Amino acid sequence: MKKLIVTVNGVSYEVEVEILEDADSTEPYPIPQAITPSTPIAGTPPAYAPKPPVTPFSSASDNYLRAPMNGKVIDIKAKQGEPIKSGQVVVELEAMKMKTNIYAPKDGTIKAILVAPGNLVESGQKLVEFE
Repeated sequence: MKKLIVTVNGVSYEVEVEILEDADSTEPYPIPQAITPSTPIAGTPPAYAPKPPVTPFSSASDNYLRAPMNGKVIDIKAKQGEPIKSGQVVVELEAMKMKTNIYAPKDGTIKAILVAPGNLVESGQKLVEFE
């Protein structure tokens, strides 16, 4: 055991330290290496694959009308098999006490309605499929 004086924030402390290795050893201490994202860490589980990106908004090239935000379906303004025009209101959502109309991104026919009034939906979720 060796007695040392350690000063922390201007206050000196007398401490006893036990030296486990011989101080006269010529072997240098190992220098710690920074861990980078490309450096695998032994014993860690493999990284999980990220979720595939979800298109938050419908587009003319997509065959689905998607929810632009999380919310609750209030009303479906179209029926299956009904022809619709670009810009026509198809679904009405409520999010944060506000009603939002979801418009058809293109002309087409409703192939399937994938939600019902009262359903909670997430951003990017498919609401209606077009033909």
